[in-house]
Amino acid sequence: MSPLGGFCGKGAQALLLEALTAGPLSAKQVHSCVVKSGGRITYQGIHKALGELALQGVVERQKQDYVISSKWLEAVERFASSVRASGADPTPGFYAFESPCAAEKFVIDFFLNRPVRGRPVMVLGWSHFWMPLFIDEYQKIRSHDLMEKYDMHSVSYATKAIDKWCDKFWQKNGLKTRIGVSDLYGDVVASCGYVAVFYYPAGFRRQLDLLYANKRSPAEFDTGAFFQRNFASKDRTFVSLMKSDELCKQVQGHILAAFN
Repeated sequence: MSPLGGFCGKGAQALLLEALTAGPLSAKQVHSCVVKSGGRITYQGIHKALGELALQGVVERQKQDYVISSKWLEAVERFASSVRASGADPTPGFYAFESPCAAEKFVIDFFLNRPVRGRPVMVLGWSHFWMPLFIDEYQKIRSHDLMEKYDMHSVSYATKAIDKWCDKFWQKNGLKTRIGVSDLYGDVVASCGYVAVFYYPAGFRRQLDLLYANKRSPAEFDTGAFFQRNFASKDRTFVSLMKSDELCKQVQGHILAAFN
């Protein structure tokens, strides 16, 4: 059983954990991060949720701050490693990975390994479009296989110049894409009753936002170097894998509406 089998989606506890990937934070700072991420929870609710996570051994107190427990992280990583090593179909729950790139490969492989009928719809929502700029050869090949297996619809919540560049690239290559779509579910992939939500590290998000805010074309920076520094480097990244036909339909309905 996953050490985080009970946490899923963008619930309060999941949003707390996403905030704490930035490092030690006070309850007030956690509340501010959760609100900025779209969470609707009171300051008192944050205290209660942090207390529950502390009782479960997920977070620890460091004076006035809270941090994610290193023992809990090790347990999550051991669980994810055992699933990958066994080749078994991952069960719904939370998974921890050493880098954003490793998390993305896990989700790609999960959906590629699922038996499907026909060519089912898959929707993807991203804070920014970054493929095909920031992927390795493995992801490039497997992503192509994913596009053949699923009827993919991908959106970016942003409209920066590089988002537009990626949007045009994918449309030329036959992928259905849109930019500027409202963000309701975060960085997400949904298909066949499964929903995978990515929780990228705060530092990773800052670097990506900074790059997209200041560059207008991939020709203005070294894509390979940026990939190695931010996507492939060790920076714990979480994935919440959920089995819910209802949630999958909700996510798909929101994203597919952008194509109507």
